[in-house]
Amino acid sequence: MKTVSIRELHDRTGSIVREAALQPVRVTDRGQVIAVLQAPSAPPQEGVSLPDRESWIAGLPAQKSDAAEILSDDRDR
Repeated sequence: MKTVSIRELHDRTGSIVREAALQPVRVTDRGQVIAVLQAPSAPPQEGVSLPDRESWIAGLPAQKSDAAEILSDDRDR
């Protein structure tokens, strides 16, 4: 798996993302891996697990459904 620094990703985003379509690319910041770029059809790499859609949605904070209520609460702060 190729590894690039966050600076290199910033400088060469287009070419690195195209490379990630062929093989996963690790992105590091000060030597620590902070992200892995890979094609969406590629299977998840070892140690990387994503929650299923329902679990992810259940973990979101509750939203107020009325825009007027949201604006009113925001003004009261």
